Amino acid sequence: MKAIETKYNGYFFRSRTEARWAVFFDTIGYKWQYEDEGYSLNNGRWYLPDFKLFLPNDKIFYAEVKPLNFDKHENRDDIIDFRIFSKSINHPIIILTGQPEFMAYDVILPTFNIPTEHHNEHTISLGMFQDYEPYIQIADEYWWQYVVMDENTGIHYLNIDERQARKSFGKRYLEAIQSSKSIRF
Repeated sequence: MKAIETKYNGYFFRSRTEARWAVFFDTIGYKWQYEDEGYSLNNGRWYLPDFKLFLPNDKIFYAEVKPLNFDKHENRDDIIDFRIFSKSINHPIIILTGQPEFMAYDVILPTFNIPTEHHNEHTISLGMFQDYEPYIQIADEYWWQYVVMDENTGIHYLNIDERQARKSFGKRYLEAIQSSKSIRF
């Protein structure tokens, strides 16, 4: 099924899901560029990131929007491309599955800096949005206790209620999720 092209803020997005993420970024206060520049990867493939995010702390993340049923194992070539791109530009990529929700999203870091026997260069980390420093929180041991994985889809949900989300991620985070869900295009 083909996604519905959607106009928001002067941009034509390939899908409503991408447009909803743009609403989320605007509401939470992140600056962004949409499909700004394509890249030739060293594996001979081309890659066009969906979003380039400029966080309020001057850090840059790239964001790739995928449908809720995106399977990392079936789409291994995409994951390899994301890794190559992240490493070559030295910025992380957050994989946004579905519409904005209380979720932990897969993050590919250019270098994985946890030197343990359980993590290697193929490890994907998790990140959560928040409206204060560091703006995208990479999951550590504390946050893993709140992550629940759907065994059928591999999606990581946060086992928290709205009050906990407001305390943990900020009021603007909740407003951004609500705005992205309620907007009519």
